[in-house]
Amino acid sequence: MVVSPLISIVTILVIIPVVLFLQPLKRVTRRRSHEAVGRTSQFAEEIASTTTLAREIRTFGVGAARATALHEMTRQTSESTVRTRTSNMLASYLFKDLALLAVIGIVGILNVMVDLRASAITAAVFLIIRALAYAQLAYNVVQNGAEEAASIGELKRQIDSLEG
Repeated sequence: MVVSPLISIVTILVIIPVVLFLQPLKRVTRRRSHEAVGRTSQFAEEIASTTTLAREIRTFGVGAARATALHEMTRQTSESTVRTRTSNMLASYLFKDLALLAVIGIVGILNVMVDLRASAITAAVFLIIRALAYAQLAYNVVQNGAEEAASIGELKRQIDSLEG
């Protein structure tokens, strides 16, 4: 099976604009990750505080108010987490689909312009599928890194607040 160098170069060059096109979505995911981690951290602190003050909360009869506040925090935290996960999944699927559509379009245009052989197109399709699978894995790693960076940043902030 012979792979067309033209198709190989085009495949690589198509992925670059797709990645650049998705940069705003990556920034949104990073921002939402920071928000979700902040809310989760605050929620964990409130749970710990409530557990520590359980006797006092019962004694002073503010349990219902405290439960309402915790319920609202739970709702906000879960909504924030869902937004983060949704944008992360959306970016991953958009990346794969946009790259695949772009490559298929370019292979079609090249086939009309350059009269590619069927074996070269078949090899190119296999190359494209493999390249897109690897590119999607790499993009997922970048997205997960953006999401995890928020957790590391929040942990650092918490440590700094305890030391200061």
